[in-house]
Amino acid sequence: KWRILVGHIERISLGKSLKAIFSGITIAIFTPNRVGEYGGRIFHLQKADRIDAALLTIVGSYAQLVVTLVTGILATVFFLPKHVGLGPVTPIQYNLIGLLMIGVCVLLVVLFLNTRLLTTVINWLPIPQKYQHYAEVFQYHNSTTLWKVFLASLGRYMIFTFQFFLLLKLFTVEISYLNSMMMISMTYFVMTAIPTFAITELGVRGSIAVYFIGMLSTNVKSIFMASSMLWLINLAVPALIGVVFIFQLRFFRKSD
Repeated sequence: KWRILVGHIERISLGKSLKAIFSGITIAIFTPNRVGEYGGRIFHLQKADRIDAALLTIVGSYAQLVVTLVTGILATVFFLPKHVGLGPVTPIQYNLIGLLMIGVCVLLVVLFLNTRLLTTVINWLPIPQKYQHYAEVFQYHNSTTLWKVFLASLGRYMIFTFQFFLLLKLFTVEISYLNSMMMISMTYFVMTAIPTFAITELGVRGSIAVYFIGMLSTNVKSIFMASSMLWLINLAVPALIGVVFIFQLRFFRKSD
């Protein structure tokens, strides 16, 4: 996904893009909300403008955020009436709220597929002239490319959630696939609103997973173990691999 986005400003090999991703995860471990991941990637680029590369990296992160928000909102629409109840809201009112939330989901996707609108918005802001050209980054890719990025983000999300489901089964948590997808989506949805360091995310994610999945299973210890194992597989291990590539980062470039 990242390779597709930065390919407009610098063509890189699959191997180099993997090195950049691993390096980014390593640096992300020590930064809030993994913001260091951007730096870990762009410093592997040899010629491209690093601010352009950072902005394109943010576009990729935004795609992942949209997927998380959309799946989380849809899970919430089904989660609330089944496990929390409607309270003072009538079924008709709740249906209208549900339709509104689905409309929000559609809007989020449409806005991502039209990132060039950001260029127009940024050009309205009082930004110094020498920085205004960076707004053009959001016009580099057409809707077809952005669809590929969005689908790649959706594929990544599906892999992560299915991994979680398999780990729950491995640790003998009795829960159906559909119910687990709903609760896992709620877990990721809430996680987006909590600022954390990746290194402390283990406990936060585990607690949130226990809260939601614990509504359907009393095997709290196994739920926390499954969440912890997922963190180790997708963050800790790649971060260790990335240590090898950190020493290849080009923080400074030689002037021509």
